[in-house]
Amino acid sequence: MRKNQLASVLGASALIATLVVLPAASIAANNTARSTLVAGGATLPALGYMGATFGTGKLSTGAAAKSVFGFALGSSPTIQYCQTGSGYGKKVLDGAANVTNPPTSTSQEAVNLTCTNGTPVVGVNGFQAPQTGTGFPITDPDVVASDAALLISGTTDEYDIFLTNKVNSTRGSFQPDRGEPVQLPEIVGSVGMMYNDPDLTTQPNLTPAQICSVVKGTVTQWHQLGIGPANGRLINFVYRADGSGTTFSFSNFLVNNVLTKCGVNVSQQFTGGSSTNVVTTPPPLSAGASGNSNMTTCIASGTNCASGIGGSGTENGHLYGSMGYVETANILGSPLLNVAKGIFYTKVNNKDPKLNLPEAAASVASTQITFDKEVVTNGGAATLQSPGMPIPVAKCLLIVNPSGYGNVTTGYPILAVSNLDFAYSDNGTNNANLQKVARALVNPNTVFANGFKIGATTGGGTPQITTVDASTTVTGKGTTGYSTLSASFADTTSGTKGPISTAAVACINT
Repeated sequence: MRKNQLASVLGASALIATLVVLPAASIAANNTARSTLVAGGATLPALGYMGATFGTGKLSTGAAAKSVFGFALGSSPTIQYCQTGSGYGKKVLDGAANVTNPPTSTSQEAVNLTCTNGTPVVGVNGFQAPQTGTGFPITDPDVVASDAALLISGTTDEYDIFLTNKVNSTRGSFQPDRGEPVQLPEIVGSVGMMYNDPDLTTQPNLTPAQICSVVKGTVTQWHQLGIGPANGRLINFVYRADGSGTTFSFSNFLVNNVLTKCGVNVSQQFTGGSSTNVVTTPPPLSAGASGNSNMTTCIASGTNCASGIGGSGTENGHLYGSMGYVETANILGSPLLNVAKGIFYTKVNNKDPKLNLPEAAASVASTQITFDKEVVTNGGAATLQSPGMPIPVAKCLLIVNPSGYGNVTTGYPILAVSNLDFAYSDNGTNNANLQKVARALVNPNTVFANGFKIGATTGGGTPQITTVDASTTVTGKGTTGYSTLSASFADTTSGTKGPISTAAVACINT
């Protein structure tokens, strides 16, 4: 929402005055601690944060001990995570999930938003997962993960929507004043090109231009990529059919690597017919799936796809094999992965999405952090722009410029930067635990799965977080499909705080 539109909704002068003069300490805080913190959003980093097996469900009700959240919180409080996808997660954060069109029990939005086991609660915002403790309504989660930063797309400004819905003194005592959104870049994930082609006996290598040709539908057969025999086997391309940060990251890679040849847009939606989608039409033989786990299932076995195709079979008398973009950790964790049957993932530019991720993450320097900007996705490559409304407190909205990791030349090139989003104020007695969650990956003493500490050149110690690798320039050290950001983001052993920790301490308040 732009400034000249605000007056018709709430009265611009009154709201702006409220934003400027009300620091966190002056707001009546919610002082009730949750026994279970409520989190959700992006599917890409869910396994790294929670260390849990979600299976076919969206909800995990407890973090594993050596996951990111489990390490940060210990055994108390617990934390639950609802996988809705980045787009829906941000809608839950900013209160826009169902304001205009409350969900029916069968609508797509209800299916994405709910983490209940039964019928979605019609017309109710939030993740709709069981919540313990009091003080927050169901519409106010403690933390949301998104692989696409807060953005401006067409007339939608996600930062402005949060201020409109969550910073309004007329909301009542049960609707706490959340100040402003706090966005912290936390983790790097690799997006792998998973495939199912029984003709292949060795791991193939793709170039960005080849991947683009499949996305655009100009290449429709495997042998046109120089892969497999010239038997006419078709490529069934599987894409994310929801508001996905994985799609944003995948298209950001395409735009920054092959812009003039590919001509796609950076967006959270793969297709849909507008400039805010990656392509206007999907490839000729393709299928959409919701969530990374359903993507792996679709590619491997042909289930959970809108059109019912997938796996390896025939189409109009031609054999086909599937390919799609999936978070690497989900590929590695899929019980359907079977190298003997041709279900595997490719290299890109001769780099492996697991082994060569940490050195790629290390190339994303903290100098690429920009403050108080949103991503603009109105066609072509992503750009940065200030929100429409005044920002109440500076340097709480952090973003790694997508162009800064969309064309890395060191290590594996298809990267996703996952953000954790919080509210600035009225976190009450939960704020200390939320700060721990925000700072878990920048602790210089934490030993990660590959044996490295943040900022250290040698490993050592028993891993405290086994779901994420430390960012290191040592080639081929990846094990999980996730990595920390560069050591330049981290706190130092001398006590100097990096940008993420600095913002977490200053911007997550009671």
